[in-house]
Amino acid sequence: MQYKTFERIGVDVKHLNDIPNYWPQMKRYNLPKYQYTARDIKTGALFLGFSNDYGVTYSSIFIKKLLQHLKNYGISPKEISI
Repeated sequence: MQYKTFERIGVDVKHLNDIPNYWPQMKRYNLPKYQYTARDIKTGALFLGFSNDYGVTYSSIFIKKLLQHLKNYGISPKEISI
């Protein structure tokens, strides 16, 4: 409750192969296999990114895009936890 909005952001990566209704479509239409999620701890605001690959490169791209987006609105998070 004491955190300010966008002061702390939690980031996670999820493999999308465990969603029964998504799996056949993912294979058939070559849809993304991974979901990158960033959530503001205070407000629950959610930012999503998708990729067919999982790794440091794609995680870094997601974080850089998120930080640039927030910077465009004058927001600078103090902590991003993975």
